Parts: sequence; C-alpha cells; structure tokens
Amino acid sequence: METTLARQTRAAEQSPFWESTLTQASRSLGDLQSGAATMSGKFEVMNMDMKLGGTLKIKGKIAGDADGFVINLGQGSDKLNLHFNPRFHESVIVCNSRDGNWGQEQRDKHMCFSPGSEVKFTVTFENDGFKVKLPDGHQLTFPNRLGHSHLSYLGVQGGLKVSSFKIE
Repeated sequence: METTLARQTRAAEQSPFWESTLTQASRSLGDLQSGAATMSGKFEVMNMDMKLGGTLKIKGKIAGDADGFVINLGQGSDKLNLHFNPRFHESVIVCNSRDGNWGQEQRDKHMCFSPGSEVKFTVTFENDGFKVKLPDGHQLTFPNRLGHSHLSYLGVQGGLKVSSFKIE
C-alpha cells in the first residue's frame, strides 16, 4: 500500500515546476509543489535553479507577534549572496552577504512590512546585484558581492508564513 508521502514524493519528482529538495519538519516537496503547503518558522530549498535575470516571487502572511523574518539566497546557508531581514523592533530592513563570515550590513529605513499583514514581493537577480520590490512598490538594491551567476539555495525563517513562491 502506497503512503500519502510516497504519492506526494512521486508526484513531486514528476513535476516540472520545481526540481529541488525541501527540508522542513512535517512538510514534503509534494505539498509545496502542489501549492497545498503554507510554511512558517524555517524551511530550505536546495539545488534550486535561479539564474541571472530570474525573479523570485513570494507571497505570504506575517505573524501578528513576529519580530521579523529572513529570506536567504545563495549557494548554501553559509554562502549567501542576499540575506534580506526586515526587523520590526528596529524599523529597518537589513541586507547582507555571507561567505563564511558576514559582510557589511546595508540598512534601509523604508519599512513597509508589519506584523499581521499579507505581503507580496519580488527579488530579481541581476549581474550587478539584487532588486527587491517591496509590497508598496519601493525598490531596494543590494550588490552581488559574491559574484555568483547561479543560485541554488533559498532559506526562509522567522515570522513569515509563505503561502506561495516561484521563480520566473
């Protein structure tokens, strides 16, 4: 008898939408690909295929008691081209990079995220850096300090409950 997880895994392996692995307690890649999952806390996608010119679209809801959240893009959890971190208690969005050690923080005081709100935003990966279009239309830029032309890692943690994301 085939289990639900086995069916979901088999369906995920056949799905052209995403050919990555997801690590998150009690969630399978099949749930994610079908759009059935909502994720909060922490999850990671590895072996992702985001190339220069690609745009990551994220939709979700920020928890009412959240202090902030983090979106990481790079080659792995210790090799981050973009660490995007809205911090509500400081009313600032912190961007940084990490190649074993953290780089110099870039802080932007344009805080349009708030606890309890629903959000949609995009991250476009360009040769010279990242363009993050915030929910209110404001755009942040952050340099591609590590110089990668391909990103294989997405990590999300904190108070953002992701309802959907995709790379175009």
